[in-house]
Amino acid sequence: MLLELHTYADPAAYAAKVEPFLMEQEALNNLILGLALRLGQDPASFDEPPFLATAETSEGGMQLAALCTPPHALILAGRADLSDDALEMLAEDLRRHAIQLPGVIAEARLAQRFTRVLAEVMPMRYRVGQHQRVYELRQVIPTESVTGSLRVATSADADMLVSWRLAFAAEALGATEDLESARRAVSRMIERQNFFFWQDREQPVAMAACTRPTQHGITINSVYTPPEQRRKGYATALVAALSQRQLDEGRQFCTLFTDLSNPTSNNIYQKIGYQALGDFTHYVYESQG
Repeated sequence: MLLELHTYADPAAYAAKVEPFLMEQEALNNLILGLALRLGQDPASFDEPPFLATAETSEGGMQLAALCTPPHALILAGRADLSDDALEMLAEDLRRHAIQLPGVIAEARLAQRFTRVLAEVMPMRYRVGQHQRVYELRQVIPTESVTGSLRVATSADADMLVSWRLAFAAEALGATEDLESARRAVSRMIERQNFFFWQDREQPVAMAACTRPTQHGITINSVYTPPEQRRKGYATALVAALSQRQLDEGRQFCTLFTDLSNPTSNNIYQKIGYQALGDFTHYVYESQG
């Protein structure tokens, strides 16, 4: 089987190319699919030009989709029978163009395979940053009543959202986000009405976001409760209410990623109706040159 690697300067062309392939597993591919669609609709919503690539057979059959929005990790989606040839072609292209990756996120076996291939062509060290699980919800299971209610965040909440976003990145992702980048991202998300609070006694006590809509679904992420408000059920109530809101607005499903090292969050999400779809691994590339 003859394979060809294609890279794309036009995000809209890339999105149109990969969407049918990624839609074969729409919920599982929510990360790369949602980002590809957003890039295709609004490339200016990202601070840096993306890296976009596909590996296809000479007959046009899609085998691998790759997407990177700097400074974030490369995201991959591939067929179950994907050959190492496709991964080697991608790795060689990255080496040839001296593209420095901070890491990769993909289905666990694919992430491991690609990392090993890349390490053979580019000097680098790598480690597992996080083992993740992808969940899907199609019906919310009612939970215990918690005081408070859901509300959409507004521009008046921007400073709090930036502070909580930075805290979430440090705690949940082990990442340090640039303050100005966080402000720009929060501003864009407020404009799209993507951020939500659980509010109790007129005080925000937990936040979450809806992002990366696809044809039938949307992703819940950035779930964060400040330390002084934890163990009160706020995050559970927020995610349940926000998920129900999305279903009520016509979405067929919601998705989210969890850190497998955090059994509490995994159990909470399952109790409100989220079901496991698959496991992903985030590898961190510590040096290459």
